[in-house]
Amino acid sequence: MKEEMGDREIKVASIGPAGENLVRYACIMNDRDRCAARSGMGAVMGSKRLKAIAVRGSKDIEVADADQYLNLMIELHRKMLAHPFTESRAKYGTTSLIELMQEIGRLPTYNMRQGIFDEYEKISGEAIRRHYLIKARADFSCLQRCGRYTEVKGGPYAYVGGSPEFETQCCLGSRCGISNTEALLYAHYLCNAYGLDGVSTGATISWAMECYELGILTQRDTDGIDLSWGNHEALIQLIPMIARREGFGNLLAEGSYRAAQRIGKDAERYVMHVKKQEIAAQEPRAQKSMGLAAATAARGADHLYAFPVLDEVGFEDAIRERFGEKYLPEISDRLNPKYKGFMVKECEDFCRLVEACGVCLYGTQIPPVFHYEDIAKALKATTGMDLTIAELKLIGERIVNLNRAFNAREGITRKDDALPDRLTKVPAPIGPAKGQTVELDRMLNEYYTHRGWDIKTGLPTWRKLSELGLDNVARDLEERG
Repeated sequence: MKEEMGDREIKVASIGPAGENLVRYACIMNDRDRCAARSGMGAVMGSKRLKAIAVRGSKDIEVADADQYLNLMIELHRKMLAHPFTESRAKYGTTSLIELMQEIGRLPTYNMRQGIFDEYEKISGEAIRRHYLIKARADFSCLQRCGRYTEVKGGPYAYVGGSPEFETQCCLGSRCGISNTEALLYAHYLCNAYGLDGVSTGATISWAMECYELGILTQRDTDGIDLSWGNHEALIQLIPMIARREGFGNLLAEGSYRAAQRIGKDAERYVMHVKKQEIAAQEPRAQKSMGLAAATAARGADHLYAFPVLDEVGFEDAIRERFGEKYLPEISDRLNPKYKGFMVKECEDFCRLVEACGVCLYGTQIPPVFHYEDIAKALKATTGMDLTIAELKLIGERIVNLNRAFNAREGITRKDDALPDRLTKVPAPIGPAKGQTVELDRMLNEYYTHRGWDIKTGLPTWRKLSELGLDNVARDLEERG
């Protein structure tokens, strides 16, 4: 498209064969290796027979107060550069999370049976950096450089391109029992090339692998493919089949929830989903806030809707700054469900504001964390909008409530804020979280209370919607019953 339009500077959002074939978890690729991955947006474009959108900015970006803006950016850059996490992100990106999640027992393995992978070092951030890294990459004006370019120089998995982030690194790796790093990197490359969400791709294949192990699926169902745990050749073979909807790939293209419904045989029991979307690389038995966040997220399992990461290893200073001294001991303990409803509510509101401003969640939620004060200063310098902290908090809360109202209109209630039985009823078998389950009902009650929603239904009350200036939404929901 760049050649056709005679402009190398245009930016392209496009779909691949997966979107054209309406794969349920097809994504929209942005300039080859950045994507809007989840919820099947590529299939939406494909259903409209829309292949790509090309854009070219032609105007300068003007700010309300250039001097104030520049001084603020210098201050924030210094804050970030002074923090040790910034150096780690520049060195490894998100790939180093493999080591951290293994350490705390939160690395989904074998379709989320457990949170420990014995061969994690083979797919770790250090292994990728040492053997396959070309260079780090940054998005526009970002000093963290958490992106990567990697290369496999020879063999059946040779490629050059973008490196996986932690989510696909896990879902195409440990979740499927796969420790072949070159196959993992190549599988990520194939997902990008075909326009597939790497999280749902890996999660769906890992579900199929468990069904294969249990005899629910056999080689007669899989077109002769051996779906044993760790079979990296099967992983590489299935990705194009899914994108093209060929043979067994046509079933997997429906996603694990719908595929399980089709085959029956108790296969639904092994689907790791929320609201029909596969759970990402999060083992919530080892971090209770992540379980609640996945259950309450507006678009189904979504670790980024609340992105409650401060309790992963107990960032006490950041927790104190964000939530206050009162909540510090319990929120710092990732295995303690107390106050996690409050935490997730606060994180959701802040993350919705951050995304409404077009700011990176990763750069604001992980230490050094940013706060409402930082957003207020940046908005004023950039746009001239002089908003108070209370007004900013209201914006985030309003977005969450409006999201919830959309879902309520479609019949989604508390019953859908659910996690698989494996996570709420089956204790983690090994690792630091051994014996833990997710106490979801308890956390939901606390969450709904802090939200001002009806505890029985999980729906926004008229009073809450009215407080947020959403009386028209409240009337619409009431008329619909």
